[in-house]
Amino acid sequence: MLRIAAFSMGLALSTALAVAAANDPAPGGAYKTDPSHSSFNWSFNHSGLSHYTARFTKVDARLDWKPEKPEASTLSVAIDPLSVRTDYPWPEKVDFDSEIGGDETFL
Repeated sequence: MLRIAAFSMGLALSTALAVAAANDPAPGGAYKTDPSHSSFNWSFNHSGLSHYTARFTKVDARLDWKPEKPEASTLSVAIDPLSVRTDYPWPEKVDFDSEIGGDETFL
């Protein structure tokens, strides 16, 4: 699921960059995320009753932007799976944030 989300994010970003380059290209060069202002949010349908949302707080994305040839630009994204934050309202009952690494397969 995380691979699909990362692929989707990369595809959406590359499409947006290609459209932006055609209209008003940003200056070429290296760009990276600001750690204090970056997170990767995800959600899924919870039994048809609600959408469960969580986030990874340690995300490092880097873009080498080439406005003259957008298809030659590169994007890399690294997400620390241990930085998950669920904001579960009763962590004293169930601490979902610390349960990574059980029997589940996340990637």
